[in-house]
Amino acid sequence: DNYKGELVGRFFKLDVSATKELALLVKKYYDAPLEILCPVLILQGLNDYIVPKSSSEYVYNSLSKNIKKLVYIKYSLGTMKHDIINITSMMIGKIFTFM
Repeated sequence: DNYKGELVGRFFKLDVSATKELALLVKKYYDAPLEILCPVLILQGLNDYIVPKSSSEYVYNSLSKNIKKLVYIKYSLGTMKHDIINITSMMIGKIFTFM
């Protein structure tokens, strides 16, 4: 029930056209991770109110390639606005480490 409430809350933060477009894209590309053969790095914000962690975990678990990494980025919207340079540097570091 908490998960359903979380999803409903996310959709209320989006406008209707964006929500419809997102639903169409998810439906169209749901099986796409199965076709990816190159190394994949997924960076997921722990406080992302649009993309739930379960979506990133689905993509990660669906990837057939074993060169893959899922990294959770801890930030809050307030922190990110004030600490964007450190957060960006940390994400770039994760990318270079993965490469």
